[in-house]
Amino acid sequence: MPGLRDTVASGHREQRFVGTANLPNQYRTSVGPGWALLGDAGHHRDPSTGMGIADAFLSADLLAEAIHSTRAGRPVDDALGDYQRQRDQLTADGFELALSTARLAPLSNRLTAFYRAAAAQPEVVARIFGVLGGSVPIRDIYSVPNIASVLTQAHP
Repeated sequence: MPGLRDTVASGHREQRFVGTANLPNQYRTSVGPGWALLGDAGHHRDPSTGMGIADAFLSADLLAEAIHSTRAGRPVDDALGDYQRQRDQLTADGFELALSTARLAPLSNRLTAFYRAAAAQPEVVARIFGVLGGSVPIRDIYSVPNIASVLTQAHP
């Protein structure tokens, strides 16, 4: 994001950094007879990507759809089971992204080149932030063909 690095570098720390350790990165069984969990209660991942709130809203939408489907006579247990399966499928890529981000491992050369190339392509930057906000599926940005396309556009 153009200018962000300079803005951050010009700042100063007001207080010491405080954090948490040993955060659970897990999916829980999130449904049972007449009950369901959503948000962090159903699955939790490291907050390093800031994607948790988007997952909580996604879970709420999926659960509301599941409950609504029971009004037409669908068995509650079937609807809740589908809710959990959909939630797990739709959040799996972001879960892996959060875990890899939390490791603070150096980026690969290819990913470093991708981010450098993306910085000059505002539409790609917007989609990367869309991944973090939960509005763009992670595979739409970090797939091998998409990364190659961004790199090609930077060096035609």
